[in-house]
Amino acid sequence: MKIAAACAFAVAAVVALGAGGGRFPASVTDQDTAASRYDGRLRLWYRQPAANWNEALPIGNGRLGAMVFGGVERERLQINDDTVWAGEKRDRMNPAGPAAVAEIRRLLFEGKPVEAEALADKAMIAVPRRMPPYQTLGDLTIDFTHAGQAADYVRVLDLNEAVSRVRYTVGGSFYTRETFASAVDGAMVMRITIAPSTADANVSRV
Repeated sequence: MKIAAACAFAVAAVVALGAGGGRFPASVTDQDTAASRYDGRLRLWYRQPAANWNEALPIGNGRLGAMVFGGVERERLQINDDTVWAGEKRDRMNPAGPAAVAEIRRLLFEGKPVEAEALADKAMIAVPRRMPPYQTLGDLTIDFTHAGQAADYVRVLDLNEAVSRVRYTVGGSFYTRETFASAVDGAMVMRITIAPSTADANVSRV
């Protein structure tokens, strides 16, 4: 599809695609690397895409989450949903838990962590202990067609805003992808901005 106007795609996620009219600073990396040193905001930033799951950046709303890899030619979101469990819905709260809290605290304050841990293991651990098997919801991938090599790459997790951002340039165009999970709307959103040109992208789920 041509990224020239806003559109949406939903497979446990929403992807908003649009062309922007503004311009970034001379180096797109300046917005996050330099700003992090002076404005007090908490950011994790990197100059290359994630090579594996451990390097991807997490977003989530408590129910729906994703690991954002930040690839240039292919963006990958490994998506989780807390309902993707085997078996039936069950209440795993331990009924003995509330009554045991005061005694566990007393043992801790008296310097008896072993006894406190033993009581917590008996009275507060969920029942049954074994959790059902869990699978991820799948991978959402977006393949981009660029007219050249990417430069000035940076990917950022803004811990103040809970937003993952990827920025880079190709030729004279500036690319930005912003991804977050909304608790209010129960959706995952990705906004893709390209200025001043357009690009092609294909969206699929594995």
